[in-house]
Formats: sequence, C-alpha cells, structure tokens
Amino acid sequence: MIIDTHQHLWDLDLFSYSWLSHFPSLNRSFRVKDYLEATEGLGIAKSVHVEADVDEAFMMQETRHILSLAEQNNPLEGVVACVRPEKPDFEASLERIVDHPKLKGVRRPLHTQPDPLGQSPIFIENVRRLEKYNLSFDSVPASHSSSIIVGSRRSTRKFSIPGVNTLRKYRAFPTWSAKCQGW
Repeated sequence: MIIDTHQHLWDLDLFSYSWLSHFPSLNRSFRVKDYLEATEGLGIAKSVHVEADVDEAFMMQETRHILSLAEQNNPLEGVVACVRPEKPDFEASLERIVDHPKLKGVRRPLHTQPDPLGQSPIFIENVRRLEKYNLSFDSVPASHSSSIIVGSRRSTRKFSIPGVNTLRKYRAFPTWSAKCQGW
C-alpha cells in the first residue's frame, strides 16, 4: 500500500493562491479529479493533503473545503491545515476545525517570512498548544532559519521539516543544524 504523505490540491474557482501567478505551469486548478488522473496506476491507497499556501483571507474556508473532500470517496485520509501561529486568535481558529477526525496537523510556511516571525513568543506558545490537540506542526523553514526549532523547544510535539533534504543538497544543512544545537 502506498500513502502519498504530501499532496496538494487547489481550486482557483473557490480560492486565491497569489504565489501561483509566478508559476504559469501550475496556475490552474488542481482538484481531486486531477490528482486521481495524475496518480492513476501508481497504487496510491491513501493521501495526506498539505495546505498549499492559500491567501490568508481564504485559510479557514479552504481548510473546511478540504476536510469536506476528505469525507468523500477518495484516497484523502488526512489533512494538514493552513494556520498562523503568530496570530492572537490562533487557538480560536483551531477550535473551529480541531474536532474533524481527518485533521492531522497544521502548517505555517516560514521560508517566505522574516526569521523573527517564528521566534516570537506568541508563535512559540501557539505551536506548543498543538500538543493538547494531538496535532503535528509542519513548516518549510528558510535555509538560514532556526525558527522551527525555536518553536519546538521543550515540546513533545511532532514536527515536520520537509526542507532538510534541500538544505543538505545545497550544503546549507551544517549552518542550519549548528543553529539548532541545544534545542
């Protein structure tokens, strides 16, 4: 059985993803139907949708949409939602979706943000709050950033740092990992 652990879907008829304008080949909707066609014959039994950096105004709507798709007959078994741990209303937003059984974690891309964002006290405290909901935290840190590690300090939460192989490829991993010592 194959599980696709990092699936993206987006529907430009429903939501806006500003970053897509910089990538013409991707700047179209990619829905469940498209995913099923693209993966036909690969033996994918289950998938986990990872948020695709929807514009902030659409975050909750997109999350609810993807969670509703997960209730339909398709491989979608888990959802990693778009969140903003730097916001004071983080936990209130989380409370609106946390009861869905297919919500597995949350993600905040940091690679396009200033380093201090992931080091702010409110960000760190909100990431720590995920433990009581049994949710993972996923991010894409910049190669120069230790933000994700600062956020995980003294936490038993699970963290996903998908950029580590990229850091190794571009020989930035030693610099980045040195910043993480002691955390």
